[in-house]
Amino acid sequence: MNDPIMLSPHDIWNIFLGICGGIVAVSAALAVIIKVIGRFKEPDKKQDERITRLEEEVKGIHTRLDDGDKHFKRHDDALQSFEISMKRRDKIMIESLQVLIEHSIDGNNIEVMKEQKHKIDEYLLEK
Repeated sequence: MNDPIMLSPHDIWNIFLGICGGIVAVSAALAVIIKVIGRFKEPDKKQDERITRLEEEVKGIHTRLDDGDKHFKRHDDALQSFEISMKRRDKIMIESLQVLIEHSIDGNNIEVMKEQKHKIDEYLLEK
């Protein structure tokens, strides 16, 4: 058991080539594993890019919707103000017609006609 190990240059060369072959085999195996992992991650990258792009589009849509809501709110406020003004105008016109009809029927109500004229004048001055 205490015999010395004798290696010839040919044996050392074969050991060296075996180690080199092992390194090449391991590196080839690692390259294949890395390639397979890369292929599995590739859809994730594409999906992440797509999700990011879609999120940006959704943000843009939300911004446009918010701007549209503000725009419609302004128009809605203006329409409500206009409706109030129209209702007041319609009421004054109907009251005026009623006073004219009453005056046409009996010829009286001069004071009521003056009051109604004053209401019309006030309305027109506001506009």
